[in-house]
Amino acid sequence: MLKKMGLIGALGLVVVAFAACDDNPLAENRDEIDRFELNPSFAYVKVGDSTKVNAIPVNVHGERPGVAVTGTACDSKITIKKDPTRVEYEPPERFVIFGVTAGTTCLNVSAGGKTAKADIVVVQ
Repeated sequence: MLKKMGLIGALGLVVVAFAACDDNPLAENRDEIDRFELNPSFAYVKVGDSTKVNAIPVNVHGERPGVAVTGTACDSKITIKKDPTRVEYEPPERFVIFGVTAGTTCLNVSAGGKTAKADIVVVQ
């Protein structure tokens, strides 16, 4: 009986030691951006008109870490600004794209060291 208790005690110690291990794969990389979800990733806009593009940074677990997103126009065919109707802490980040001159261009977004590009076609 004593030998059984010793074995059970040893197994209990192994279980406790294993449970105390801080090797939880779901706790890793929560704040690191893995990719962007752009909606749309391809858009048309008329010269003198506007459209919106959502940019959602996502970590490896598919979660939104809530980091700040910046956006820049690839060239002068468009101008962009953050959507003023969006609440600051409401994901996703939303950019308003204004068509300036006809042609193909893009919107670059970045956050946490990652970048993505939405293709924009400005039409007459």
